[in-house]
Amino acid sequence: MTTTFRTCPNLLRGFDVHVIGGDARGIAGARPATRTAPLSAILLLTLLLPCAIQAQFLTAENPDGTLTITGYACQDGAALIPETLHGRRVTAIGDSAFRGCDRMTEVVIPGSVHTIGELAFLQCTRLARVDIPDSVHTIGGSAFFQCRGLQEVRLGRGVTRMGEQVFAWCEALRTVTLAEGIKTLGRLAFNGCVSIEGVTVPEGITYLDAFSNCHRLREISIPRSVSVIGPTAFNNCISLLEIRFPERLAKIEGWAFLGCSSLTRVVVPDGVTVITDRAFGNCTSLTNVVLPRGLTRIGPWA
Repeated sequence: MTTTFRTCPNLLRGFDVHVIGGDARGIAGARPATRTAPLSAILLLTLLLPCAIQAQFLTAENPDGTLTITGYACQDGAALIPETLHGRRVTAIGDSAFRGCDRMTEVVIPGSVHTIGELAFLQCTRLARVDIPDSVHTIGGSAFFQCRGLQEVRLGRGVTRMGEQVFAWCEALRTVTLAEGIKTLGRLAFNGCVSIEGVTVPEGITYLDAFSNCHRLREISIPRSVSVIGPTAFNNCISLLEIRFPERLAKIEGWAFLGCSSLTRVVVPDGVTVITDRAFGNCTSLTNVVLPRGLTRIGPWA
């Protein structure tokens, strides 16, 4: 049996290596055995374990000398992202870095990471839970798109921006804790998350257009900061029973509540001046609507 190690050759320089069950042929950097000095399997493992971890990741150097993870050798089970690789700090997970790792069930993101790129975990279908550390401030578009096994997401307090379709079609997702400091929640961020039953949107968001096709969503708390509800905000949320609008709301865009067939009552606040096309179209259970005096325009089929 011949054991070959292809990483971290410098760690083995100066050792005459005897490998239990085999020999040292092919070990990069090992000197020919001019004297016998057996090395225990435990010591060998200790030396090579960091190398094995480093070998799982592809990286790119950033202008400040830190690293972005650009690729991963997909493994069964958990992916443990280290804070440092090759002696440099890992500060970002790049676009598509873990894309399609359908055997990965968990990912541990260190506190050194501040950015998660677009499509970073696209179609990691067995990924079940994600904790985003407080150090992360930006999550790119479609970062967790179609992670169909994802059940729980905790967003750290540092997240201020989430791109479009970040968690779209995560069909098993039931629990989402949104960061209090978030300012931008991208369009269709939770589109197709058919298992979500309730969400609290934090203060600070002014434009809301994120929860279409959430079939089990029954209630949602919209913060006072929201002034516009976008065109795909809640369409086809067929279990939505009630919606409470903030007082400073100014506009409800077309299709916002299209197909919300369980919605029975709507009270539109006084600040709203425009309700555009099909905003409440096909809301077949809607029997009680209170409109504001200052309303200047209602679109067709609203």
